[in-house]
Amino acid sequence: IIRKYGNNEDEEKNKMLIYIPAFLITFVCGFYAENFKNKFQISKKRRDFAVFLILVLVIFLALFFVSGFRYGIAYDYFFTDNRVLNAIREGMSEGFNEFFTNAIAKFLIINLGLPNSAYFILFSLLSVSCYVIAIFINRKNSYLLQIFILIFYSIFFNSINQVRSGAAIALGILAFSIVYNYRNVYTIILAYILCLLGTLIHYSEVINLVVLTLFLLIMQFGHKIKMKTVLTTMIILVAITPILFLLLKYTIEYIPILNNYAYFFDPNFDATGTPLMKFLSGFFTYIIPMVNLVFFLLNFKDNEESFMKFVGIIIFINFVFLTFGVLTNSMLLSDRLKSMLYVFELFIIPYIYKNLRSRNQQILYISSIGVIMIIITICSLSPSLAYPYRSIFFKGHYIY
Repeated sequence: IIRKYGNNEDEEKNKMLIYIPAFLITFVCGFYAENFKNKFQISKKRRDFAVFLILVLVIFLALFFVSGFRYGIAYDYFFTDNRVLNAIREGMSEGFNEFFTNAIAKFLIINLGLPNSAYFILFSLLSVSCYVIAIFINRKNSYLLQIFILIFYSIFFNSINQVRSGAAIALGILAFSIVYNYRNVYTIILAYILCLLGTLIHYSEVINLVVLTLFLLIMQFGHKIKMKTVLTTMIILVAITPILFLLLKYTIEYIPILNNYAYFFDPNFDATGTPLMKFLSGFFTYIIPMVNLVFFLLNFKDNEESFMKFVGIIIFINFVFLTFGVLTNSMLLSDRLKSMLYVFELFIIPYIYKNLRSRNQQILYISSIGVIMIIITICSLSPSLAYPYRSIFFKGHYIY
């Protein structure tokens, strides 16, 4: 349904119709892609693999069309990115914090003379392609569940709202997926190059390098460390987080790269909502890691698999970030910190699900995760300005 720009009392009756067809196509193609990949692994017929690739391409096109050709969608579109692009076009000194991103923007806007939409198309192309490749090179075929997490854990919508960090996050998960599935010297080098590129696009995603290194260390030496040692270490880390917070609060402005984000520690930075609302929202932001922690402690605290130890570490690092968000009493910081790790749920959730001890636990786990994610996505669409939708092809119209 396309309506001309304006306020109508019945506009809310037709929510999300621009997203629903794209997501339906994505889920249907994901279901059949998983089937044809499984079929190919048995038959080894090129035709089955060709169908699999076509389905993956359709998924990419569906998500890229929505993301790449949007106009004014999400909070950062006009508030940050478009404003900076206009400043660059006018020759002003203002620019993005990252030199590499500035270079890309100047090349598109000044050297090629392209409209601002080219910037969003390029970064959407990068983000969506990285996510799709990261999912479909996975040897353990959990494509449908991973697509669900991509869309309903707001990972896809985050790449729309936070353009630069979204692209950097996508590069990080592609790097992780490569070494998770095909670990050798060449793939490790490629993964570090991708993580470094992500860091250059958005400095905060230096965490991709940290997580990748942590993963490789755990997979190499994890068998020498007991799970109890891992859990004890992480519990101590969470316990001393308030001390780490205070140290970082007063030193972050002197740390290269991180000093660009010192303003997050300003008590006046986040004026959204009451202190109680921000406190509760900080907790709710991490509800998925909380669910993961419950099932992890119930089932895997004695599990000695290396990847399960990595999962435990990532879960507890989430609680370090949760403590930071609560101490600053900032919904925005809580959300930004969550975004630094939540993309790894694309691999953590399917892994926990497949390793749960009983079918009843699997059903309880995946249904609770699914309901929570859907609620998070629906509730965040309007506040993040991802809904209603406008396209560069119909700038004067909202599409519901």
